[in-house]
Amino acid sequence: MPRLAAVASAYENNIGAVTFIARQELIDLVDAYPEEWILDAIRSAVTHEHRHLAYIQGCLANWKRDGRGKSPPQKRTEPTAGAPPEMVAAICSAGIRPATLTPKKRADVEAVA
Repeated sequence: MPRLAAVASAYENNIGAVTFIARQELIDLVDAYPEEWILDAIRSAVTHEHRHLAYIQGCLANWKRDGRGKSPPQKRTEPTAGAPPEMVAAICSAGIRPATLTPKKRADVEAVA
């Protein structure tokens, strides 16, 4: 199984030892996904400092479900990022204060409230 050898080598060099259980999981991944995807998921685990098999499996499952885009969606920096001002105002009026509100977002909320 040359595909398994390449994947196991990349895993061992970047994630950790290929234990018996990890080997079984890698065999399952090689059977379910293209080698390129697995290697990209390992690369993503290293890049994002999540060097464990569960992260790799999660990447692959997400890519299978959502498709592989050119770039992953950006993480939001605050719970209200991208929310319409009305929603932020409702959240704030319920007594929930986001940790940070940008000056523009604060002005939008005050205009609605």
